[in-house]
Amino acid sequence: MSFSFWPKRLSGNARGIVLILLASVFAVASSSLTKTLSDTFPSIQIAWVRALVTLVCLVPFVIRDQFRGLWPNRPILMGFRSLNAGAIILLNIYAVGNMPLVDFTAIGFTTPIFVILLSLVILRTQPRLDRSLATLVGFVGVMVIVRPTATLSPAFAAAIGGAFCLGLGLVLVRLLSKSESQLRLLLWSNALLALLIAWPAVNAWKSAQLLDGLMLIVAGVAGMLTQATILLAYQAGEPTIVAPFDYSRILIAIAAGFFIFGELPDALTFLGAALVIGAGLFIARKPAA
Repeated sequence: MSFSFWPKRLSGNARGIVLILLASVFAVASSSLTKTLSDTFPSIQIAWVRALVTLVCLVPFVIRDQFRGLWPNRPILMGFRSLNAGAIILLNIYAVGNMPLVDFTAIGFTTPIFVILLSLVILRTQPRLDRSLATLVGFVGVMVIVRPTATLSPAFAAAIGGAFCLGLGLVLVRLLSKSESQLRLLLWSNALLALLIAWPAVNAWKSAQLLDGLMLIVAGVAGMLTQATILLAYQAGEPTIVAPFDYSRILIAIAAGFFIFGELPDALTFLGAALVIGAGLFIARKPAA
């Protein structure tokens, strides 16, 4: 879990952008599978399986390091970040299972706004006006694409809460990146979540058929890859530069809808996509202040 494979000419921000694009692919896959599974399994079971699958995937890395360096250098902040990561998973699983996927996706794109605001408070950064405006333009583009219809409901509140917690988590990753490894960040957040929800998950457990079981595992792997690439992205680049490229998730969803389900985007969808891409390219070409 390092950057040794990157071409040396790529800057940290460029690596962060590539990684967040990969995270968007994994996130769309994870959300689609989770929504399908939510019709059969309780949210707490899906969250627990996802955490356990992630921990299993991390075992080879723990063995490779001979179990060294697992204790965090900043345990209090790491513990807070781990609890926040657990809240993200639980809120998002509940939300995506109880509201239209298009609305859930749209609400999730408030995260970059939270990142910019929280970076200002926690990291003491001063995002430039042009970058902030470009982020807002990208957000408007997403709203044009999805035209959300969500009303105030528990699922809507959960989606907003998940977006806020994700924004907080991304800023905390940047704060912890100098003292904690990617392995520790993933290991602690999922281990703590698996421990805290083990009892309610077992009590709510529903048996799975072979196909459903495989889907649960694949959803867990996709969720783990989403977490890993997001962590790497925000450790590599500045949050205010990397975050807007998470808008690519809606573009990937449009492509999947067209090629897999035969859904043809309308003119407003293409207009929104142009706003999203334009905002991302503008931010990418602006040098850091």
